[in-house]
Amino acid sequence: MLLFFIILAVALISLVLLIILISKKLPQLSAVDLSLLPQEKNQEVKADIMEQRLKRKITATSQKFSKSYLIPFWSFVWAKIKRLYFKITELEKHYRRQAKISSVVNLKKENLVNLIKEKNNLATDLFNQQKYKEAEESYIEIIALDSKNVEAYLGLAKVYLALEDTDHAKELYQYVLRIDEKNNLALAGLAEIETNLSDWAGAKGVYEKILANTKDNAEYYFDYGYVLEQLGEHPQALEAYQKAVDLKPNDPRYLDYLLKESIINKKKYLAYKIFDQLKEANPENQKIDEFKKMIEEI
Repeated sequence: MLLFFIILAVALISLVLLIILISKKLPQLSAVDLSLLPQEKNQEVKADIMEQRLKRKITATSQKFSKSYLIPFWSFVWAKIKRLYFKITELEKHYRRQAKISSVVNLKKENLVNLIKEKNNLATDLFNQQKYKEAEESYIEIIALDSKNVEAYLGLAKVYLALEDTDHAKELYQYVLRIDEKNNLALAGLAEIETNLSDWAGAKGVYEKILANTKDNAEYYFDYGYVLEQLGEHPQALEAYQKAVDLKPNDPRYLDYLLKESIINKKKYLAYKIFDQLKEANPENQKIDEFKKMIEEI
């Protein structure tokens, strides 16, 4: 029995000592950073991953919404605004032209002719000053007064060519040809368009129509010769250049091209003759010696 009480006393003393020891160590245990423990660290990493994933999802959703809805919506609205502005501007121009037309409808024919002539001169001056939009307006005003004014259509076509609006220029030239099928200025305009597009066969056909109407224009023969040269039709090109020189004997440019075609066609006698003409017309030509050597090699 005494032994029991002795063991019990030792156990109680040990428990008291253990409690005292733990109480002394408790502040140190509370200072331990739980985030350093593996389990806590994993929780923190998981939370960070979830946060980044949520941010990415929100960003992607907002970008998709902007691309699918906001940008098309604002593009649609802006297009409508521009279209409305254009319509208002065109209406304003239309009514302004109508007001001008109304003010002259009662003019005598002679006065109307003079007015159209003045407007044509103004439009030409504006074109020469490269004020193409103002020139366009003037030509349209003339056409509103005289729907078959060929000069105004031709002038307007030149404006569109200067603005690189080839399609509208071509339509205007074709319309002029419906009014006057032998109008060489309209045909020359079409030929210029075909040449600019390197449609040499098309240009050839147009120049043949021009030269069927006129036989005394050196520039048309020269341009026709150039087109034939591009097509490789050298005998015909030689003939066209020769006609250009016959009409304008001292033009250095015509002589230059005729001389080259004479050499290509191996026309030695003609080449020497044109060489002498070119040397006299343009003694400073840098290709004189080169031409002479090429002729000697024929």
